[in-house]
Amino acid sequence: MKDFMAFVGDDVMVGFNSVQFDSKFLKRAGRVSGMKIYNKQFDVMTYAAKNATRLGLNKCNGGKVSLAALSDFYGIKNPEAHRALADAITTAKVFAAMQ
Repeated sequence: MKDFMAFVGDDVMVGFNSVQFDSKFLKRAGRVSGMKIYNKQFDVMTYAAKNATRLGLNKCNGGKVSLAALSDFYGIKNPEAHRALADAITTAKVFAAMQ
């Protein structure tokens, strides 16, 4: 956890479904290691769902906001879907495309 937080620093943590899912693991790891996580989080899935019409995502797989649907919509290939590193890279690319 110490190495992870040194890497993250004060940056905003961007993830996909991270607020509902990943943050629980980070908070637990923080408790176990005696470290508190104060970083802001940006959840790509939540943002895409709330802004689907504005982003043109209502044409995307019936309005679905899965990582697969969003990466297809933006023309981003994820050759190893559901693998942590591949999904993290794909999330970063989708986040950049949404901007």
